[in-house]
Amino acid sequence: ISTDQLLTTSSHEISLYIVIKALIAPGDKVVVATPSYYLPNMTLSNCGAQIISVPIEDDGISTHQLKKVLQDHKIRILYLTSNYHYPTTNVLSATKRMEILELARLHDFVVVEDDYEYDFHHDNNPLLPLAALDANERVVYISSFGKSLPSGFAYGFITAPSNFIIELEKHLNILEPGTDVIKEQVITEWIKDGEVHRLAKKNRKIYTERRDHFVLLLAEKFKERIQFKTPSRGLAVWVEWLDDINLVKLQKECAKYGLFLPTTILYQNKNLRATRLGFGHLEKTEMDEVLKVLRKALSGCFADRS
Repeated sequence: ISTDQLLTTSSHEISLYIVIKALIAPGDKVVVATPSYYLPNMTLSNCGAQIISVPIEDDGISTHQLKKVLQDHKIRILYLTSNYHYPTTNVLSATKRMEILELARLHDFVVVEDDYEYDFHHDNNPLLPLAALDANERVVYISSFGKSLPSGFAYGFITAPSNFIIELEKHLNILEPGTDVIKEQVITEWIKDGEVHRLAKKNRKIYTERRDHFVLLLAEKFKERIQFKTPSRGLAVWVEWLDDINLVKLQKECAKYGLFLPTTILYQNKNLRATRLGFGHLEKTEMDEVLKVLRKALSGCFADRS
């Protein structure tokens, strides 16, 4: 990547906002995978986009359904979290990656690839982003750098064709007219000294251990009541509930015992009952306490029926 294809911002959220602002005109159609995350959906809606939902599958967004959408609609953007779909944690397969790049070329749409937890992968062979395979300049890649660093030192960044980066700089200069020179100097020194690499390596080990302990506890405490996959990236596990429960009721039961489940991590419709459970901020003893409360709350949901 050359420097004229790269733009840094103060945060991942700013990166997402200026990319959507630059690409979307009111009435433009955007495809997102469902279930999805409310923040990019709100940003898209606020910019006047019409959102079209396409279901997620075990190997990523349904390209079969995407092709059907493309037959009936002219879309401007396909918004993807390809390496670690939010919220399901599913990874886009190699076959679908090539399909999507070809569809983008044929139907002239832009793929906005949001690699929101780039810093947190748990294996030694992290998947390359879709942007690395893009020979036709159809992908705008958004990610962040330094989430493992002390608060305030993380950066967002965007890679895209150089002419689009010039356009993004105009939007960024309105939102962030100044540069934090001291912050940049500090991070530059940390990179040169190897401190950023050492800290990332240390944190990767910590979070992988936390992931392994969390999934072990989930399997022990909930057994046949849930299904989940151990995520290869990120700081959360997608848990699907096999019992016919109301997740709002579960949320209320948890609150009785002092456990807050945000509405934004609850996903329920006629075909789905799932929760995205984060583990990154929890010590092992806290994980045990949280899951004890969750199990007690689940029992409370069934007790009300008897």
